[in-house]
Amino acid sequence: MNETTTYNKDTFETSAKFLKGKSIEQEFSDILIREGYIVEDATREEDMLLHVDIWATTAAGKRFGIDVKGIKFGDENRIIVELKNPVGNIGWLFGKQSFVAFETEDYFILVQRDKLCILTAKLLIDETFLVESYDRMPLYKKLNFKQNKSELVKLKLIDVLTIATKTFRKNLFD
Repeated sequence: MNETTTYNKDTFETSAKFLKGKSIEQEFSDILIREGYIVEDATREEDMLLHVDIWATTAAGKRFGIDVKGIKFGDENRIIVELKNPVGNIGWLFGKQSFVAFETEDYFILVQRDKLCILTAKLLIDETFLVESYDRMPLYKKLNFKQNKSELVKLKLIDVLTIATKTFRKNLFD
């Protein structure tokens, strides 16, 4: 879904973007299983309303929700944080998930959502830009799109690494 389209579940859930996202979620789920977690997929409602893609349970029985984010626009060194979604509802940053997992080429970086909220607020420059495309997004500024009601902030991956809870290597044999 690009910034000019509206959400239509019948077409979006068969789109290449949706299927790629599901593939990334599955890759992260497989890594968690390899690490000893019990993993289950979130329901469609949990995904849409809570911003939880997968549920993970530790060996000690602690269960938590994770929102998995793939590499955006071919740039693993930038993170796009969603304050409001395209229809103007709260973005995934303010969801009910405990963690957000960001994909890089070789790793997934797990970050506590509440720490990411604090980091975003700390780095956010109090200035709003109206943009037409993602490639024109400046760092640390609240961005609105002409085509929809999204509010986004672009952060550097290195910023997010300062608050990382854990990193998971994708391939153990590289």
